[in-house]
Amino acid sequence: MRHRARGQREDDDDDATFPHGENVAPLRCPGDAEAVLQLCYPRPPGGWMAVWKNYLRRRRTRARRHRPWAPWELLQIVRERAAAGERIRAVGSGHSASAAPQPSQGGHFVELDHIAGEMPWPWYADGGQYVRVGAGTTIAALNAMLDARGLALHNMGSWDGQTVAGATATGTHGSGLRHPPMCDRVVAIELVTDEKDPDSGARVQRFLRIEREGLTDVGAFEAARARFGDEDDPVRTLKLEPDDDLLNAARIHLGCFGVVYALTLEVRPRFWLKERPQVMTWDRVKEVPLEERARAHPEFFWMLCVPHRYAEGSPYAGQPLCVLIEREELRPRDGEAPRRDGVLDRLLRFGVQIVSTGLLENVGLFFPRLGQWVFRRDFEGRSVFSSASAEVMKTSLGPEVHAISIEAFVPLDRAQEAVERIIALAEELETPNGRLDEGEHWHTSPIGVRFVAASEAWLAPSFDGPACAIEIPLLYDETELPWVRARHDRYRFSMLRRLELALRPLGARLHWGQHHTIDGAEAAARYGARWTRWKQVYARFNAYGTFSNPLTAQLGLDPVRALWAVDAPAPEWAPE
Repeated sequence: MRHRARGQREDDDDDATFPHGENVAPLRCPGDAEAVLQLCYPRPPGGWMAVWKNYLRRRRTRARRHRPWAPWELLQIVRERAAAGERIRAVGSGHSASAAPQPSQGGHFVELDHIAGEMPWPWYADGGQYVRVGAGTTIAALNAMLDARGLALHNMGSWDGQTVAGATATGTHGSGLRHPPMCDRVVAIELVTDEKDPDSGARVQRFLRIEREGLTDVGAFEAARARFGDEDDPVRTLKLEPDDDLLNAARIHLGCFGVVYALTLEVRPRFWLKERPQVMTWDRVKEVPLEERARAHPEFFWMLCVPHRYAEGSPYAGQPLCVLIEREELRPRDGEAPRRDGVLDRLLRFGVQIVSTGLLENVGLFFPRLGQWVFRRDFEGRSVFSSASAEVMKTSLGPEVHAISIEAFVPLDRAQEAVERIIALAEELETPNGRLDEGEHWHTSPIGVRFVAASEAWLAPSFDGPACAIEIPLLYDETELPWVRARHDRYRFSMLRRLELALRPLGARLHWGQHHTIDGAEAAARYGARWTRWKQVYARFNAYGTFSNPLTAQLGLDPVRALWAVDAPAPEWAPE
């Protein structure tokens, strides 16, 4: 039987080779059901050879794939790879345009979808509301689990198909000045390490739990953990390390500190949200500064904006068009929560992914005014919507529409200036005819403007105060013919680079999980002493290069040159 890596298509089967059954690893499954699955889907000691791809299919790596059934098997895999001097990387949904999740060429990657769901932790020292889940749990699955228990996440990003571990590791966030990034709700991180022990200096692979100080009743934990769970439960042997500084370093670890297998998150009682959209031109939006609008709606404030001016004949002629979305908290209601059902949403969810993204992108490029009309109809078709918090916060069109984007965090008091710069650049470089001549660009998707509270995580772009996060997506049809993709990539990456350079003087920091060209010098300039301290922690957890990948090379953390499987840090057509 052949197995494909997540995201791998039927026509990619010739990229993979599969060892025979005689290479099966020893069976050590604790339960009958898992034993049957292990017999049906055996794990060769070296893993399956496969091709890993991200959601855009731009980043791809030929590496060996592992799918452990339990944390003890994950520890065994890491020990084997460390002994062999090989690299290994944990991967999730692949919903990242950066090199953060990308395995090293010829290395190994671990899919954690079997290590998912709730994992009890009975030793909390306070009365807070927490949930411990496996790293392979998706945000959608976590929301469903919490809702059944009358609980909810405080906030989340716009898509729920990511794994919890992947979303938090790169700083995914929602919107609202009351809410920091999702990683700030992580109060404990459990991982399999290959580290240099800070006390003895010895190399050790082990289960480690980094947690907030005072979270666990250490006495009760030490007295009871030897009898907790079954004999293979990692709780019985893990090292507990309560340290606020270490936790803040690890909250955005970029996959470099080890393989995370469990997270403990702070949650809250279930609640509903009411969403009110308002359509207006950018000139009307500016009448009240964006910072003031965001502070007036700290629970949630979000803006979408088509940065190109509408043509004569439109009711919004001569102006970029925006929709402002404000939300307020409601008491939870009984019964099934309503689902979002917008005009564009319906169109795309009943279409085929290939048609939807490709059609929208080409309409936007070759018939730009028609593209503007589509987004105008979407904005005007929005109405007041009330539902469970997770349903209201899920605004992305998810896997149906693909886009590549940068997201720039600027200080709150410079939010309006940043949007003005994007609009000015769009007007300067726009092409009215769709030919995409040299130096011309067109936004094929609205920009999104969100607001984030200050974060305690050392590598959070909002570490020094509340910020405005501006996401600039460009539709990306991954099914394009090579020559079409080459032409479109030329405009895409030139455009993203120009936007990045335009926002840099405003103190912009880029999202780690989106497309970015951050290197070590840029990280040092933007994060200062925090970057230096984070690298010191990195030196402990990746002292032997086991968890290195193209991102660590891009950041100058390794002496090995990056193996750029696809895009380069600065494409040759990008302006300097």
